[in-house]
Amino acid sequence: PGSQISAQQISERMQVIKPYVKWIRSFSCTDGNEQIPRIGHENGLKTLVGAWLGSDAEKNEREIEAVIKVAQAGHADIVAVGNEVLLRGDLSEDQLIGLIQRVKQA
Repeated sequence: PGSQISAQQISERMQVIKPYVKWIRSFSCTDGNEQIPRIGHENGLKTLVGAWLGSDAEKNEREIEAVIKVAQAGHADIVAVGNEVLLRGDLSEDQLIGLIQRVKQA
């Protein structure tokens, strides 16, 4: 989360790391980050796509909708939903499980 990142910036960064990695990991699917998995696949890389969750329900909804869209487009080899949200205490275990189930069912 933070500043918007462009496809060009992602592509340039991908060219730097591509010779050294087989997988990439993104932590968000908003603010331009939703382009990372597609660009990764275009560069022959596998993708672990994250949905960054926090205490803001509206932002969480945007992340969940975006990660579902990325996965349905075939650009996510693995999806991670809210990895640190329990550690920070932003959501309850039941809330997180509900969001994970929603992504799995989509």
